[in-house]
Amino acid sequence: MSHWTLGKTKISDKGLLEEVAMDMGLQISRRGRMKGEYAGTIDCEFVISGGQGGELAVVKGDDGNYFIQMDNYYNSICDIVGQDAALLTREYQTELHKREAQMMGGVIASQEVDSQGYVFLEVNI
Repeated sequence: MSHWTLGKTKISDKGLLEEVAMDMGLQISRRGRMKGEYAGTIDCEFVISGGQGGELAVVKGDDGNYFIQMDNYYNSICDIVGQDAALLTREYQTELHKREAQMMGGVIASQEVDSQGYVFLEVNI
């Protein structure tokens, strides 16, 4: 069944999200609306697409943060970003934490992803 899914990750740095998306081979489109195949149309800040027709929307919330809204039903972008954009948001959060560590003078010594998808960063300060 097709419907819009709301991402659980609050995105405070939309520029970083754009960088991460482009690093994953995705494209950014600055249009203000996205039409789902079966779920209707929504207003958004920008659209991230996978190049094969699959898309997700980045929407600004009432609190000033951004979140991802997408339709997982037959959406080819899920092959790249995962269901509910879990892989994209994981990469975003990882890069956000790396930047925070570096701003405090830390150096990223290593990064590992375990079998459940959890990211472990080793930071030397």
